[in-house]
Amino acid sequence: MRAMGNDVGGEMAAIRQVLIDDVTWESATPERRRDVRVAIDDLLAEHRFDLPEPEVAGAHQELRLLVTDTPGRVTFDLVGPVGTLVAQASLTAADLHGHLGEYLATCREMVALGDNSPRLEALDIAKRLIHDEAAETIAARCRVLRPSHATARRLFTLIVTLREDTTRL
Repeated sequence: MRAMGNDVGGEMAAIRQVLIDDVTWESATPERRRDVRVAIDDLLAEHRFDLPEPEVAGAHQELRLLVTDTPGRVTFDLVGPVGTLVAQASLTAADLHGHLGEYLATCREMVALGDNSPRLEALDIAKRLIHDEAAETIAARCRVLRPSHATARRLFTLIVTLREDTTRL
């Protein structure tokens, strides 16, 4: 697992580190890795999982999110400070297929239009709506993690960067 971390405070469970499975990370180009790092940094900077902080006497509270992307599913393992599994959730390819396809098609159309098209604003609104719908699906399928809507949006962004070479859009 490749680790990237950040200190985040708060009363609820806070992720200190996100790890991506080795197969996904090793197969990514340096450009794709940069996109994944940006998505991870956004997730670490601001997230909310409505889970209580793990209780470890005398230890700094730390959660890690392990993300495993396989062709059939994306799995999120939330791991506590001593390596114990706090929560696990997964999304199947079918859960994601419609959202990913529609989101990427909208992004491609925006790129093809260029900067001066009057349709860009409408497409940008459509892209945000698709992102919101995907976040709702993630929140429903990953209910055990109890992500806020904004956190579910950031998880979708991470999934997009893991599943698609966004550097080619």
